[in-house]
Amino acid sequence: MNESAANEMSKIGVHCSDCYHGRYELVTRDEEYPMTDGTRIVLPRVNYLRCEECGFEVLTSESDRYILAFGPPKVDIQALWEEVERKEGGNDSLGSLWGQ
Repeated sequence: MNESAANEMSKIGVHCSDCYHGRYELVTRDEEYPMTDGTRIVLPRVNYLRCEECGFEVLTSESDRYILAFGPPKVDIQALWEEVERKEGGNDSLGSLWGQ
């Protein structure tokens, strides 16, 4: 299968709930979270739907169940918030992580 066919297969026929223009595409990556005890946890191969136009991301329901299967982690919300703000240039939204 050529690359353009593979890319087309990864696109979902649903328009973005944030910008209403782009379509979602399936993205898989490892996710790392800061824990309250100062350590970090890495969850491999987490699936997201990402808008091809604006970059808005939403966890898939399958990934949500996958993350919960690791047990109730004690994620350091303050540290996570600060990391997101640094990545997004001071934007105080956790939308890219929480799908809001």
